[in-house]
Amino acid sequence: MVFTMSGASYLFWFVYFLAITSPLIFGLTSDNLKGAIPVIVIFAIPCILLISVGFWAFWYYSRPMVFDKRSGLYHRGKLKSTAYGKRQKKDEKAIPLDDIHALQIIPKLVRDESDYCYNYELNMVLKNGDRKNLLNVDRLKHVMPEANRLASFLEIPAWNAVTETEGDPKC
Repeated sequence: MVFTMSGASYLFWFVYFLAITSPLIFGLTSDNLKGAIPVIVIFAIPCILLISVGFWAFWYYSRPMVFDKRSGLYHRGKLKSTAYGKRQKKDEKAIPLDDIHALQIIPKLVRDESDYCYNYELNMVLKNGDRKNLLNVDRLKHVMPEANRLASFLEIPAWNAVTETEGDPKC
């Protein structure tokens, strides 16, 4: 079972890069700034930093989450093939599926100046008590079907810690 980034997430990153690169391109090609090297440098450095951070975040969050029953591992990212045709994880952060005790859905209260709403976390609870975050979403109706489908696939329980009053947010 593989979870990948949604189309809305790809759209977010497209808009992010468009919003960051447009001023940079406009600033570097503007006739008004010709010869104003200090202004260009001061303007370009934050844009290049935001682009770099954005590329790292996009790479990190776009890696698929893979629950592979054939290898018995959960991992993020792609697998590489070995000489014998077996697939092997690129890094050592893979978690054996047998170590996953349950899935956990918990609400997180998010506040701003005038209102509040809930975000929902889907976590793996490991047999040693550690929790590993899988998803953060803003609608309970988006996380529940995924959690139930994954719990059924892994044959483990899905613990829902969301009460009736913490249902979908007001904001």
